[in-house]
Amino acid sequence: MVQALPCAKEESDAQGRFVVARPDLAALAPGTVVCSSPAHTIAVMETWRKRVCARCFRVAEKRLLCHCAVCNQAFYCSESCRDTHAARGSPGTSAHAALCPALATFGRTKKFGKENVAMLRLMLELVARDVLGPALDGAPGGAGLHFDVTRSHPPTWADKERREWDKLFAVLEDALALCEWWQPEPGRVPYEWQHMLSRIDCNVFGCFSKLESGHLFGQGVYLEAAHFNHSCDPNCAASTAVTPLQIVTTRAVQPGEELTIAYVDTSQPRTARQAKLCSHYRFECACPRCLSVGDAVTPSADHHVLAEPSELSGPTESATAAAQKRLEMKGTKKQGQRTKAELRARREERQRAAAEAQQRREASRQETRAPEPEPELVAPLAQHQDDSAVEAIIDEDDL
Repeated sequence: MVQALPCAKEESDAQGRFVVARPDLAALAPGTVVCSSPAHTIAVMETWRKRVCARCFRVAEKRLLCHCAVCNQAFYCSESCRDTHAARGSPGTSAHAALCPALATFGRTKKFGKENVAMLRLMLELVARDVLGPALDGAPGGAGLHFDVTRSHPPTWADKERREWDKLFAVLEDALALCEWWQPEPGRVPYEWQHMLSRIDCNVFGCFSKLESGHLFGQGVYLEAAHFNHSCDPNCAASTAVTPLQIVTTRAVQPGEELTIAYVDTSQPRTARQAKLCSHYRFECACPRCLSVGDAVTPSADHHVLAEPSELSGPTESATAAAQKRLEMKGTKKQGQRTKAELRARREERQRAAAEAQQRREASRQETRAPEPEPELVAPLAQHQDDSAVEAIIDEDDL
């Protein structure tokens, strides 16, 4: 928990809940673990569920052959994982036997899109976690914390989006009705599902594979880690470990200084970062970097992409290299644009040279024209000489 580590939780009207380095301790060195948060709930993305074990979250290079034959929605790396998960669950997931009847109905949700179905899976796990409590094999972390106390933003949906999600909420309620443990609360209305979805949007962390350049394979809720605020110049970063998720300092932090992570890709320009934060998290960043006049694009790791503390150097270098590659690609594009401009100027120069040559030809015709000789023999000669001069100019420019 946060309290057992060299940091402390605080709260204010402006910042809500946030975390600071403990004032009574010395400055924190880079690489210090300031939070180790067990998974509250985890759900695998639709595009990855056939390659990720639903219990141990091991990522396979190919499709897993072992799966639940009843719902066909959970895949496993071994029969042992399948049997254990069915009876006992795992850190971040409830016992599969309790959710299997609900998951069996998810086959008809494909029309809503894979991202929305993945969100339904996470919501189903959250409801089960709330009603059934932590799984027998799950870590008991988060004592005294509840998902409902996490920060959320008011839902601001267009009518079409609201109608789509109302349909999805109806699908979720129909699925839950098939579970013996589910008892609908009196007066539960769709807007409460909307607030749950809003809390997920504000507090979810990504789960990343160590294969294929660290692709996102799942989403997780980590209650302790959710207390860390955002900064575009953060002093901490989150690991890629599925559970526990660790927050680690990336530079020296002074006593009493707020500990922050990045919610968006900090290598983007300020306008892009602000647009993402406003649209997804409903706030405008006022960190020192965003308020500075000379805010420039600097290569930085995306949030929740760093590896565990023992592996911080490798993935950080990869993320920086990726950001640098993006910058180089932008530079190449600009260089290509400059080359096109140069070619345009060169083409205009050739056109001017051709026009001047035409004028010289006309003047040559007037000067060389005589009453006795046949003019048609002189003009072609002059024409040929001037055309050769133009071709020489063009060839020289091309070289």
